Amino acid sequence: MNKPNWQDIWGGVLIIAFGAFFAWYAQHTMNLGSLRRMGAGAFPLGVGIILMILGVLIVLPALRKPGPKIEFAIRTPLIILAAVCAFAFCVPRLGVVPAIFATVFISSLADRRLTPLFSFLVSISLSAAIWLLFVQGLNLPIPMFDWSW
Repeated sequence: MNKPNWQDIWGGVLIIAFGAFFAWYAQHTMNLGSLRRMGAGAFPLGVGIILMILGVLIVLPALRKPGPKIEFAIRTPLIILAAVCAFAFCVPRLGVVPAIFATVFISSLADRRLTPLFSFLVSISLSAAIWLLFVQGLNLPIPMFDWSW
């Protein structure tokens, strides 16, 4: 007998759990309304049910097919968490552009195949693209640089 694909099984179970939570939350805290006049909870309830169905459709085939061995590495989640913390720290103190640069640079360190030069270039490029899009393209009054802390 084949070993099941535990990666897909746990992924499907997680999707089922999220769907069940959304459906339960919508059912118990929001007005569902009727089919003619849907309330605020109808959409989250529907999304929760669809997520549960998709989770089951992921789990069932995974029980019969072999999958890759699950490897758990703590380094990658910690680096991504550090990148999110850097963004939260940098936005109010330095502005959006330095925060984007720090977030992209730190999160790219999670992939060992990327060189620091490549990470630097991608960070600069994305920061420039954010500035071009939001300031030049959309004329949004977002503080891109804030050195006044």
